[in-house]
Amino acid sequence: MIRRKTLLIWLLAVSVLLVGCEVPAPGTPLPTVTALPTATPLSSVTPTFGASPTLMVAAASPTALPVTATPLPTQAPATSTATPLPPTATPLPTITPTPTPVVLIQEWPAAPEDFAAYPKAIITYLNASPANIVRLRPLLWEWGAISERLGGVQEADLDADGEAEWVIAMADPKPLQVTVPGNLLVIDRQDGAYRLLYQIPSDEVAPDMAAGNFRILATDDINADGKAELAYITSVCGAHTCYDTVHLYAWNAATGSWRSLADQPIEMAYAEVWFENRDDDAARELVLYGGMIGSIGAGPQRARTEVYDWDGARYWLAATIFDDSDFLYFRVLDAGRALRQGNYSEALALYEEAISNPDLRIWKVWVEDGERERADLRAFARFRLMVTHVLVKDETAAQAVLAELQVEQPDHIYAQAAENFWQAYSAKRDTLAACQAVTDFAYAHPEIVEPLSDFGYSNPVLTPDQVCGIGVASGTP
Repeated sequence: MIRRKTLLIWLLAVSVLLVGCEVPAPGTPLPTVTALPTATPLSSVTPTFGASPTLMVAAASPTALPVTATPLPTQAPATSTATPLPPTATPLPTITPTPTPVVLIQEWPAAPEDFAAYPKAIITYLNASPANIVRLRPLLWEWGAISERLGGVQEADLDADGEAEWVIAMADPKPLQVTVPGNLLVIDRQDGAYRLLYQIPSDEVAPDMAAGNFRILATDDINADGKAELAYITSVCGAHTCYDTVHLYAWNAATGSWRSLADQPIEMAYAEVWFENRDDDAARELVLYGGMIGSIGAGPQRARTEVYDWDGARYWLAATIFDDSDFLYFRVLDAGRALRQGNYSEALALYEEAISNPDLRIWKVWVEDGERERADLRAFARFRLMVTHVLVKDETAAQAVLAELQVEQPDHIYAQAAENFWQAYSAKRDTLAACQAVTDFAYAHPEIVEPLSDFGYSNPVLTPDQVCGIGVASGTP
């Protein structure tokens, strides 16, 4: 109850204050404020423990408080009248027009419908204006004859007349296939006119031919003869593999024609091709790396590096370097290569590894009797190991290998070949005569070549003449 009275008193006081805040009109006396009643203090309350407390409240006796209001001074009313300003027009923002860019459209001549007509069309375009030579690349790009993948334009003085020729490798833009037909042109300028100095023979760029993907490899002096040569690459793609061919040409000023700088076709499957100086002479060597055929029928494979060296007249295959492989078959081939080259210590080590290393893999793992491959290759390696010991005049070691072959694989055909060799050698101590005896035996038993003749078409096939391994041609087992 006390709280409610206290709240009423506060509300009344706030109301008075609000009324007092109103500003009367000038000259109006302030109203008389009624005094608020005086609150009587509450009596003390004494709590009694264990009983309900009793609240004693005294009645309030309101007492008037004298309040005297001071009148506000009289203010004269304002008589001035504001003159309204005339409306001012807001100017619109100035719009600056955006300049329209001037687009210069180059009008290129239309590409010929027939790709065979490209050389003539290019010559006609170049002779139409002296400035067109600098537009040759964009023109060919517009025609689709060169791209980031194929084709290109290079300048080089190929005929040693002191002025540059333009070498153009281009592709037919119409066929959508892996091998894109193309052409390679050499354009010369004589007496103020452009002419065709060279192009690929028409029978090599006919639509029914597979050669294509023309790329320029080099147009500088590669053989250190003081003149620039031309080297380019073409590709032929079959069902599963693409073969790259390197073409090397030099201009013969005396005959006014080009001559090849290769003694044989230079090609390899999926080849990486470059020139580098490997033997520190003046001429650079041609290097190809790759050779992996995309077919299971090719047999086990490993990549190889071929190095072609300059002999003063031609580039010839000077070295073939195979990547390492953990196939047992390739250990046997590498041992045979070392034997033919007269590296007898290397041949001995490789044949011994082929015999004793169980971690070397066999290829025909899908055949039920696949381990027969391991047995055949080990028997062949033992036979060749015996022959190699004879070549280094170690007859004791040769006899030990023969004995091991007769114990480990007594019924194998290479045990019989080894016995024929030793009998012939023991009679005359003539290695060639002993090998001839083995060759005669091989012709009488043609099955002797089977262990090394069924490893796919990318690998060599053993013949009876190659069984002994002495005096045989390079590149055979």
